[in-house]
Amino acid sequence: MDVYLSADEAANYLGISKPTLYAYVSRGLIRSLEGQDSRSRLYNRLDVDQLKARKRVRSRPQTELQGTLHWGAPVLESALTLIVNQNLYYRGTNAVELAQTHDFWEVACWFWNGYRDSPFTAPGSAQQADKRESDPFQTLQSWLIDRSFRDPAGYVLQFPALGSTAAVIARQFLTILTRKQNPQLPQAAAELQECWCKDRVAARRILNAALILTLDHELNISSFTARVVASAGSNIYEIVNAAMCAFSGSRHGRASTRAEHLLRHLLEGGSIRRMIHSILQSGEEISGFGHSAYPDGDPRARLIFKLLEEEYPAEYSKMRRIIAELERSLHRLANIDVALAAAGIVLGLPPHAGFHLFGLGRLVGWIGHAAEQNASPIVIRPRARYTGVMPKT
Repeated sequence: MDVYLSADEAANYLGISKPTLYAYVSRGLIRSLEGQDSRSRLYNRLDVDQLKARKRVRSRPQTELQGTLHWGAPVLESALTLIVNQNLYYRGTNAVELAQTHDFWEVACWFWNGYRDSPFTAPGSAQQADKRESDPFQTLQSWLIDRSFRDPAGYVLQFPALGSTAAVIARQFLTILTRKQNPQLPQAAAELQECWCKDRVAARRILNAALILTLDHELNISSFTARVVASAGSNIYEIVNAAMCAFSGSRHGRASTRAEHLLRHLLEGGSIRRMIHSILQSGEEISGFGHSAYPDGDPRARLIFKLLEEEYPAEYSKMRRIIAELERSLHRLANIDVALAAAGIVLGLPPHAGFHLFGLGRLVGWIGHAAEQNASPIVIRPRARYTGVMPKT
């Protein structure tokens, strides 16, 4: 699928004449750009898709609206992330390429404000991480609740001011994960590597890529939650906390934890077919395989597997065989959840490190969505299609 269509392709796809297509362009409903010569133009496939979805909703409202909030017609406009042609783009740049050429914090700051070479820094000192055994995710949530009552700057959701607050939040999570006072955000991957797998310097490359690849994924559950809460006028600490609640659900971020449990069991010698049968028989989900946005395979997972193969081929070999057999048995390809779980095991990271790595990366996305939503006066408030008992009057 091409991102741009010719006039014939766009008109045929919409079932309209070319003059009608040109009228849509003049009304701003479809964007176009100059083609290979000055006499031809190309038309934005995303706009064409959105217009076709609107036409379906108008013609069959009850049927179409039932599915619009589940990979359906776009419900919000955003300039942050695009999923098209089975690829992921941040602000028009391929995320897989960014993960191989840039540092996480550089990408994070650019993702927020669209400018290169303008990193945000966290003023002051981070709060010392609790040395006792505790869940890093819950520790950050407690910290966010406390800050939401004490820091008025949390209500400033415009950059560059938001950048400093956002950096404080990210540094605090990194502090909790590394148990190190004031870790350096520009070296986030190195800080995690030194804490989690000190003798594996090459792991920095993999950890950095994982942080960038998990940074955002369009209107995923947690990012949509961040936008809803931001539209209510909440502060950034409350917004991030709400997004974390959504992210920690078993069908979202915790899927990587379930994938990790499965891989660890199979590495101990368990039968793959027997394990799959047991999970399905119990009515549970097998996490980490297949993705509706990437029928031909998750490009984020492919890169992480590639890096593991390059840096730690011996340690990764058995893992690769297990994942390949799971893919054959399930007839679905591994996605980012399995890739994070595999990276955590191969690199010898602490249990659930994949989930926490995912959370740190996605935290950047939540803040970007919050700032973008704050710029809109719209309160996100979908309507419900009532299916209960009708009133008698």
